[in-house]
This record gives sequence, structure tokens and C-alpha cells, in this order.
Amino acid sequence: MRVFLAGATGAVGSRLMPLLVSSGHSVIGQTRPEAKAAAIRAAGGEPVVVDGLDKARLRDAVVAARPEAVIHEMTALGAVDYRHFDRSLRRARAASSRKAIAAGPMRGPAAQ
Repeated sequence: MRVFLAGATGAVGSRLMPLLVSSGHSVIGQTRPEAKAAAIRAAGGEPVVVDGLDKARLRDAVVAARPEAVIHEMTALGAVDYRHFDRSLRRARAASSRKAIAAGPMRGPAAQ
């Protein structure tokens, strides 16, 4: 299966990428910093460098990748208050999820 992995170099995505590849999936891994594209290649994926909070560019990247599935693992925690880690994580995930949802559905003729 062709999979678009948003947040491929993050805490979860970097562990998920090799599992997907070793299971036979073709993985397009999204990362924000160009410097992390090499890690995606090393894990067997195809890197796409785009800011996950840039709605238009993220949508373009997903449409261009033509995935059968999208996995959202984007989480830029920034400054973390570890005493309230769950709140920090929830806020970060909510912000990136809102951008992904706002980009709209990726099915039908528009995605082809």
C-alpha cells in the first residue's frame, strides 16, 4: 500500500516508518526540516519536505503523493511542561489536526 506518513521524523513517525517499509508498504514521509529528509531515505521511504501547518502546501504534497492511506503523526511540542505533558501534546496535535482537516478530503477526482 502507498502510505503518506505525516510527521515521519518525529517521536512516533520515526519508529513507524521502518515498520511500514519492512511490511512491504511504499512510504512517503513528510518532515519539516530538510536536514531530516536523509533519515527518511535511510529508513526506506521517499521524503517530502513541507511544513505540516502550511495547509496549501501540505494538501499539494498529499495530492502529489497519491497515497492510499494517510497516517497523521505530526507533533511539534516546542517548549514542554512535563508536569502537564498531556495538555501540551493535546494542544500540539489539535493544531496540526485542524490544518489537516481544513485541507479537505483527498478522495475522488480532485485527488486523482
